[in-house]
Amino acid sequence: MLQAYTLGMRASLASKARVLRGRMLPDDFFWNLLFRCDTVGEIARQLQRSRSYGPFLRGVETGGIHRSRLESLLSMVPFREAMRFRYLAGRPQRAVIEAWKKEYETDLLKRILRHLFSGDRERASLQERAAMLGPLSFPVEDLLACDALPEVLPHLEGTPYFEVLRPPLEQLDAKGGTLFPLEMAVDGFLMRRLFRAVERLQGRERSTLRRLFGARADLLNLYWCYRARRFFGMRPEEIVGRTLPYRYRLPKTTLRRLVFAPDLPSFFALLEGTWYGERLRRPTDMETGAAELVLERSMNRILREMALAGFRQGAPGVHTVMAYLLLRGFEVQDLTTIIEDVRYAFSKRMAVLFLVRPMEEVS
Repeated sequence: MLQAYTLGMRASLASKARVLRGRMLPDDFFWNLLFRCDTVGEIARQLQRSRSYGPFLRGVETGGIHRSRLESLLSMVPFREAMRFRYLAGRPQRAVIEAWKKEYETDLLKRILRHLFSGDRERASLQERAAMLGPLSFPVEDLLACDALPEVLPHLEGTPYFEVLRPPLEQLDAKGGTLFPLEMAVDGFLMRRLFRAVERLQGRERSTLRRLFGARADLLNLYWCYRARRFFGMRPEEIVGRTLPYRYRLPKTTLRRLVFAPDLPSFFALLEGTWYGERLRRPTDMETGAAELVLERSMNRILREMALAGFRQGAPGVHTVMAYLLLRGFEVQDLTTIIEDVRYAFSKRMAVLFLVRPMEEVS
């Protein structure tokens, strides 16, 4: 009886994910947004009419909608859809979904830290995002009431983030620096929580998600290493101490060689000999922000292809759900790219190059 229930539960999860996957936007919808919409409001109206995003934008006034508000609403779509799967899942599967949803909480926490570090005025948008997320593990209003980062730590006591952020916050207060170590710490906390949940699964669900999130950990380690070397001047020993212990196709010895490479050209030369190096596009112009986008897009395309492969596997389960949620997240990311391209009148054909989904040139 238990086995029959488990099989039925897995089938229900996969069936729901496949229905939602079938409602995702086709390529021609993206072309229409890029070449037929001249304002953010027009994009919002097109999305509001779509089956895929209409339910999430119902009642939203699109006429003068601000870019950041539309992007914020769209960014919450995968989170809100994840709620639909919780009631179809068994306890181990639900734990994976809940661990994945923590990414939205940690993203909000990082945004609040940036808000305090830079002194910007995004308080209202942060409060709105917090309201959409529901109950959180940290006191949002207490953090937003702080005047500077050193005041944050006492408000985190008793939360899962206190021990995670205490060392980098104390180091930042004592020696100065950037938020990069704090963000690495928060991302590491998220990945550890996710892997603990995955290990409670069995069979195809566990093996598929081990590969998918193992690749994500590999790419996160590579990206951290690259940025730590290029922008933040972190010592190799410090980088190694902050890397994630999870692997898929990047052995620990290889990662250490990359971390201790004498310079960035040597780093990329070593990377080319790895499974990822054959699939990543190296930033060729090291002075432009576009180079960073090329690298990020290449990393996301690897994960997208792996998510598609996981989604198409015959055996149903929570891995099908997680693959769908990742695909949905990449779709939202592509919509954000298009919104910003239209808002700031960038090259529309260049925008296509930075989408996660590969799209053929329009005829």
